[in-house]
Amino acid sequence: MDTWFHTWLKEYKKNTIKYVTYKLCQDEYESYIKAVFGKRKLKDIRGEHVQKLFYSHVLPDKKAEEMDKLAALF
Repeated sequence: MDTWFHTWLKEYKKNTIKYVTYKLCQDEYESYIKAVFGKRKLKDIRGEHVQKLFYSHVLPDKKAEEMDKLAALF
């Protein structure tokens, strides 16, 4: 996942989003996703894994307006 995330961000998103959004993607990945999914293969990550991460790690730390911004990234 780690390799794909950086490829996706640099090659597919960098020139299509504002710098602030780019940084937000990097920061959110580093803060929440990398520790859980970073070494896993993308094909092994299922919807229930993402939902569990979201509800156990991401949601408790976020305000409503931050949730909207985060949801829009994916």
